Amino acid sequence: AGTAANASAASGSSGGSIEMSLSYVQFQSVADSVKETLDKVASRVAWGKEYGVVLNECRQAYFRQRRTLLLDTVRARVEAAVVEGKDDLGVVARQGCSILCDVCHREYKLLQRFIPSVDTGDGN
Repeated sequence: AGTAANASAASGSSGGSIEMSLSYVQFQSVADSVKETLDKVASRVAWGKEYGVVLNECRQAYFRQRRTLLLDTVRARVEAAVVEGKDDLGVVARQGCSILCDVCHREYKLLQRFIPSVDTGDGN
């Protein structure tokens, strides 16, 4: 019975991984064109605060969209880890950390493809 429960939890987790992978593929497919536009905006930040405001609004929209897309999938993967780990807190903690590290790494790499770093010229 334990093997069936583990297989069920693993397949649920795998489904979440597939959903997340599709999310990354979809975002990566438009990353170059979006980054090109945001690079142009970022290059004009020193020209006026409006450009910084626009860039910040784009960043906030990006983060809201990513959160919306990832929240349910990450929650499902963590819940599957809890079911799989049952009463072993160490297993749950390791799997939870692994899930979060994977998501953070992927999100960081994706963010780099979208959002330019901004040099405001003030030394900060």
